[in-house]
Amino acid sequence: GAFILGEKVGWRRWTAVICGFIGVLIVIDPNNLKFGFAFIYPLIAAIFITQRDTITRKFLNQYDSLQIVFITSLSVTIFFGFGIFLNYKPISLEIFIYIFLSAFFVTLGYYFSVLTIKTANISTTSPFRYTIIIFGIILGYFVFNEIPALNMILGSLIIMGSGIFIILRQKKIGIIK
Repeated sequence: GAFILGEKVGWRRWTAVICGFIGVLIVIDPNNLKFGFAFIYPLIAAIFITQRDTITRKFLNQYDSLQIVFITSLSVTIFFGFGIFLNYKPISLEIFIYIFLSAFFVTLGYYFSVLTIKTANISTTSPFRYTIIIFGIILGYFVFNEIPALNMILGSLIIMGSGIFIILRQKKIGIIK
């Protein structure tokens, strides 16, 4: 996104972004993943979200944030909704409520992501996207009793470190007050 938009990004910020991505790779441990739909769908989603952010930043004042959120939500629903037909099973009311709540909070997340992209450079905000992995690990621990592996803890620390570095660096050079 930063390349397409012509954002000026120094070597320190690039280093922090790359370190954050390395942290993500450490968390997901690609050596132990099986290639399939569960592997491909998140990659496709990441590509779409990156494109949405780039388009949002490029056409900053031409579209309202809610329009972008609606188009994003509709696109995700249509594209990823096809996955339900791969292994369809009827769902209970309880599961439907969970799906509804998930959709609500994801849409809210889209809204705040769009607002963030409208106010800050993509290269500044992108490392903070990685924090979703950290929250996923925490949620996994408290909701599913999953004990985080050492690679998850190490990768999370790297992700947090890169984000903190970017914040401190942006403050130092006066981009953030």
